[in-house]
Amino acid sequence: MKKNDNIRVEMVRVAGNVAPLVEIDYMDKEAKEHTGFLLLDSCSTHNILFNEMESRLGELCIKENESTCLDTTGNCKVTVRDVRFSFVMSGQQFHEDFCLSERETPYSVDDVPVIGLLGNIFLQQQNLVIDYDDFSLHTSEVSHENLTTSDCDFFFPMEIGLKNYGIPIVSLFQNEKEIPMMADSGASGNMIAKQTIADCCMDHKLLDETDTISGIGGSVDTRLAIASFSLLTLKGNDVEEISRKAKFHVLPNYVYIPKDDEYDENGEQLPPIEGTISCSFMAREKWILDFGAKIIYKRKKKDRLKEAV
Repeated sequence: MKKNDNIRVEMVRVAGNVAPLVEIDYMDKEAKEHTGFLLLDSCSTHNILFNEMESRLGELCIKENESTCLDTTGNCKVTVRDVRFSFVMSGQQFHEDFCLSERETPYSVDDVPVIGLLGNIFLQQQNLVIDYDDFSLHTSEVSHENLTTSDCDFFFPMEIGLKNYGIPIVSLFQNEKEIPMMADSGASGNMIAKQTIADCCMDHKLLDETDTISGIGGSVDTRLAIASFSLLTLKGNDVEEISRKAKFHVLPNYVYIPKDDEYDENGEQLPPIEGTISCSFMAREKWILDFGAKIIYKRKKKDRLKEAV
């Protein structure tokens, strides 16, 4: 894959939500130009196109007899067809592998359809950053020389999650128990397993609200709750806790249960992923998901004020 330099594009917010979308241009099989949005999905390893795009792709884009088996939320597996899709973003041309999902286009923004999503393999290979501080997608400029934990109000190594699970993970901490959570830019709401709330004796209040979470693997009914928790952050060589409160969709099961042969870098069995931190929470916290440096962080307020001046 060719790496492109100096990528920068403003992300687009969905009405009433903060799911990060980027605008792209592409040509259909009749060489007609179209504009669409791609959702930035940090917890999808693959790029995905939605179902109706198949009728717009030329025969050369369809990979004959090639398919991919995707792991989805709730430990479901879905087999999808592989395609090659070319598009222009930030004035640069990309030719990437995508999976063709049976899911229909979920919505449009100002009559421009959301046609698929970009997964974290693409974000890593292009050294890209989902930046909720200025709501942009851009090339990483972080190094150990220009950013340390002392520069940040929040700092967590994304690399651990990518190495073990293939997705970025952050950790909550409650009553001396660490809770692995997906950092999911493609999720509109936070999610947590019912068992986690009970096991950690988490301070929470169930609401008289229910909702349905929909994804590529299907739908699940949830109950909503307000819960208190702590985020783990690195401060130099120490680990500190940051207290927070947020609304969660309470799930009947863990988001992901590792297989028996899945181990961490120390040879220990991987723990279950117990929930999801959503794009809404990350936008409110002004997190920066840097797939080039493989860290998640939030700059100190004084640094952001200095940059504004």
